[in-house]
Amino acid sequence: MVGGSIEDQANGQEPGLIPIEQAVEHIAAAREAADDLLLDFTITARAESYFGGVADPFSDAVERANRYAAAGADCVFIPGPSDLGTLRHLVEAVAVPLSLGIGSGGAALDLKDLAEIGIRRVSTGGALLRAMYALLTAAGDEMRHKGTFSFSEGAVTESSINELMD
Repeated sequence: MVGGSIEDQANGQEPGLIPIEQAVEHIAAAREAADDLLLDFTITARAESYFGGVADPFSDAVERANRYAAAGADCVFIPGPSDLGTLRHLVEAVAVPLSLGIGSGGAALDLKDLAEIGIRRVSTGGALLRAMYALLTAAGDEMRHKGTFSFSEGAVTESSINELMD
């Protein structure tokens, strides 16, 4: 499998989103390059409207997502929304499969509900790492402030870890 994401945040510039025409050009160029190389390359376009300071993030995300799809994106990731109603409306309004990131909200969602509304891909992104750091922080706080070690109850055994590594 080969693929990549193309973001539309104005990283390193003024906060917000890059102009939609510029983002479309990026996606079209990536699609052309992949096709010229005869690569089966999945382009995931990110429509960062919910974090881009736009007045109507839903409408902006739908417009961007559909423009990105027309430019060659295979799927779209729209970070931010975490309620089933909004996600359902996005799935209905976007011309390509919608990818969802878990970890910045939406922890109460489950795969069955997401599949029923048409979400095709779910990513945990950095959520697993952040959950691990939450456990490490809590363990450190327990040792420092209580002098106890109950955090280790239910921990994975060393032999289980060794089996995973084999």
